[in-house]
Amino acid sequence: MSYANLIRQVSGWTANDLGNLIDGVGGAQSTLNWTSWTPTLTATGSMTITTQVIERCKFIQIGKLFKVKVGFTYTLGGTASNAIILPLPAGITTHASGRQASPILVKAAVDWEPGMIFTAGNQTTVDIYRTPTINFVLGANMQFFGEIDLEIA
Repeated sequence: MSYANLIRQVSGWTANDLGNLIDGVGGAQSTLNWTSWTPTLTATGSMTITTQVIERCKFIQIGKLFKVKVGFTYTLGGTASNAIILPLPAGITTHASGRQASPILVKAAVDWEPGMIFTAGNQTTVDIYRTPTINFVLGANMQFFGEIDLEIA
């Protein structure tokens, strides 16, 4: 039975039918597959990113929903500032409706702390903050990890 017909069916679902439906919608047989990409981080002000290691960086798009799983280890130099800039994959622009934000974990010095990913409308990048008014700590082995949900154009 096709997934569409299974969903239309009001009753009579078996556990096997439900398992097949879940596998088909979100599993290996789904057309909704995660895509990896290799962005290059930059920073605001005079802060520099001298090395970066991508721990994970992949996305999936479902209509206007754009979901990103991201994790980086990096070294910061120059003069500390408050934002790291993550470019979105080619062809992806945030929706014109305005600001969007997601929580993220940031490792500054030795401790993990809550941070934020922020973007305005019609952007091809997102900004990563410890908090908007606190500068990043310079040095090696800094990290951020999180998931981003964006409405795109």
